[in-house]
Amino acid sequence: MKKHWKILSIALALLAAIAIIWRLPGQSAESQQAELVPPQLAWLPRVKLVSGPPAIQQIAMMHGKPLQLAEGYIAIYQSGDSEIMLWLSVSNNEEEALKLFQQMDEKMPASQVFTGRQELKIKGQQVIRVEGMGQEHYYWVQGKYNYWVAANGVAGRQAVEELVEKK
Repeated sequence: MKKHWKILSIALALLAAIAIIWRLPGQSAESQQAELVPPQLAWLPRVKLVSGPPAIQQIAMMHGKPLQLAEGYIAIYQSGDSEIMLWLSVSNNEEEALKLFQQMDEKMPASQVFTGRQELKIKGQQVIRVEGMGQEHYYWVQGKYNYWVAANGVAGRQAVEELVEKK
């Protein structure tokens, strides 16, 4: 009988260890989100964050069509009159992300809202800068991530540099 209890105890200990190890690999959704959408950007604190289906819906609305995204984030960073808005879409793979970026970039020359398209290299990353709605806008694709940064009253380039360094 003691042998059965010993075997049962070992089995329970193994199950507990497996359960603990199961929870450890990878990052939690919260830490992944904090890495992608930092709590502070270009010295501005994040004051609002939308993620998941509501963010994906808003991103799709901006593109004017349904999008197949793995995740989406919209963050607002603000202090006084300075504001940065970050739109971040996470595609299922790099190919889909690049296609989405190319579709967006192809529309820029015909845009009446965004003007002055410039190709920049920031920290080794190809970034597009445009102006519109009284703001400077930067957008780029990095792996399976598409970024759009709109800055008002602050140097948007600093925000881009910080985001590019994170990847």
